[in-house]
Amino acid sequence: MYTENWLAVFTIITGNEAGYFTITTDSKTNEGIIMITKALDYEELKVLNLAISVSNKAVYYFGSSSMSGGIGGGGVAGGVMTGGGKTYPIKINVINQKEGPKFQPMVKVVTISEDSTTVTINKVITTYAAIDSDTLLTATNVRYAKKSDVDNWLIIDEKTAEIKLNKVPDRESKYLVNGTYYAKIIAITTGKYPYYNQFVLMPFCKISRSQEICPEHWRLKMHSRTFAPLGAKRE
Repeated sequence: MYTENWLAVFTIITGNEAGYFTITTDSKTNEGIIMITKALDYEELKVLNLAISVSNKAVYYFGSSSMSGGIGGGGVAGGVMTGGGKTYPIKINVINQKEGPKFQPMVKVVTISEDSTTVTINKVITTYAAIDSDTLLTATNVRYAKKSDVDNWLIIDEKTAEIKLNKVPDRESKYLVNGTYYAKIIAITTGKYPYYNQFVLMPFCKISRSQEICPEHWRLKMHSRTFAPLGAKRE
């Protein structure tokens, strides 16, 4: 539709040092199109100011005369005028997008006993609520659920994130993997994908010099899906 003498070439002169954008020309409308090439974080960058230059795709020739270029331009030998000239300001406002909840801290420890005389079933052993990624306050738009808990050891309150034992921990349980019992809890945001956090129950035994056989204790460890599984250890 347009010849090279008419087609425009757009160039981002300043404001894109971090490489967030590219700009191309729509061959049908001869308009400049700015595209995002790297994710923007509203918490770090709320406004960007770009300077755009426009030139013709075809190079101008003026015989043997000398023309001066635009920004930073000098004399052009052979009468060739390069692109440059006036720049146009473009202001880009970054819109804050609601982010999903997150769990903090990533690891939390609760010590409980295998001894049935000291363990109270259905008593809250810990609370692990997700926080709002923007305000860092306790998230209010989530509900909690168990994604996996193969032997049904845990109970979680879907509104408060309070965690209780559903049964007395069993050191000999067949559901332990290398001495570790795994259960996965999720915080689900309305209208968003669920954010996953994993709870890990670990057997923990403290051995004194005078006692080779000791009472079993359990430490409840929690970590996000980005953490590697934790192994059991004796102290």
